[in-house]
Amino acid sequence: MRLLLLLLCFTYVTAFPAVGEDYNKMMEKRTADDMKAESERWKLLAEQLKPLAESGDVNAQYTLGEYFHWYKSWSLGFSKSKIAADPVKDEAEALKWYGKAAEQGHSKAQIAVGDFYNSRYATQMWDYYKKGSRTPFISKDSDEAFKWYRKAADQGEPVAQYKLGNIYIGYSNNTLNPEKDKVMVQTNRIEAYAYFKLASVTIISASSSLNSLKKDISKSAIALGEKRAKELSSQYIKSFTLSADELALLKNSAEGGDANSQQRLGFLYHSGYGLPQVPQDYAQAAKWYRKAADQGNPHAQYYLGLLYILGLGVPVDKVEGYAYCRLGMRSINGFYGLRNFIGNGWSSQGGASYYNSDFRALLSDKERLAVSLRWREMLKGLKEASATNVQIPEGK
Repeated sequence: MRLLLLLLCFTYVTAFPAVGEDYNKMMEKRTADDMKAESERWKLLAEQLKPLAESGDVNAQYTLGEYFHWYKSWSLGFSKSKIAADPVKDEAEALKWYGKAAEQGHSKAQIAVGDFYNSRYATQMWDYYKKGSRTPFISKDSDEAFKWYRKAADQGEPVAQYKLGNIYIGYSNNTLNPEKDKVMVQTNRIEAYAYFKLASVTIISASSSLNSLKKDISKSAIALGEKRAKELSSQYIKSFTLSADELALLKNSAEGGDANSQQRLGFLYHSGYGLPQVPQDYAQAAKWYRKAADQGNPHAQYYLGLLYILGLGVPVDKVEGYAYCRLGMRSINGFYGLRNFIGNGWSSQGGASYYNSDFRALLSDKERLAVSLRWREMLKGLKEASATNVQIPEGK
């Protein structure tokens, strides 16, 4: 028995070199090399995009905002330049370009501007209550954050919808007399419910927040929240509405094997945005997402993962779900790692931004290992499929 255990231990160590020091050093070097290459791409991209941004190109403006907000320090850190990054100046420059794009209606830039004001508000609020103050904290920065999140949410951005839901929850909690302010609290919770409902199509955290809120409000308030969600969504789901002829063309294209059409059809079944022509049907959504996911469509991979995690149209399977989400994120990051010319389209990118926190919070160590192994298995399958002329987007 002891000999068998020793043999099993030896087999595990040799089969999984990830536990070895050499492997860890190799991964650290690979990460550093990847970051250096990414920073150089960003630096070159920023130089090329500045003339376009100055001429009013909205996507170039947004990308420059990303550069100054996230990547300039990387570029300086990995270059031989002795110029030090100036965080205050870079943030001001980032807000300048984000602001220009936001004013032109770029929804992700609007979220970025909202984040700037929301972060400043949170810092001020923390200092306010740290001094022992007991009255509700009020700030113009909170109003600015709300304004820009609302603009993005009205365009169907799930991240903005989720953040608005949290703001409304904050409003309902920011009272010293809940009984006196009962109507205000109820109204804010209904608004929060509506925005969490909209965001829950693609953001797992929003689904969790929605379920928690359901336990704290009445059935009549839930009904009002559902009604409000439909009112809000009607502002942007018109872009998903198809005529009978357009739907027939989409279905023919999907049945013919076009991955983008399969993903789009899956999303219509998933979200319910295709009503009345396309009923909300999670099983059909899973069917079409899988067909597109097998061809390497990153959004279909991510959405299929969500269905598995939430048990919609398929049995609950967190390992399969998070593996698909991770697979989709890898490709989405490959497409949008430089965020160049993302445009103003609705995508799963916002949902992916919440993947890591959910991944750490909701899974055990054993499950996270199982996700990694399943993800590698999926990735291998996609690479093998690429040999048969299936186009697979490259990730980092």
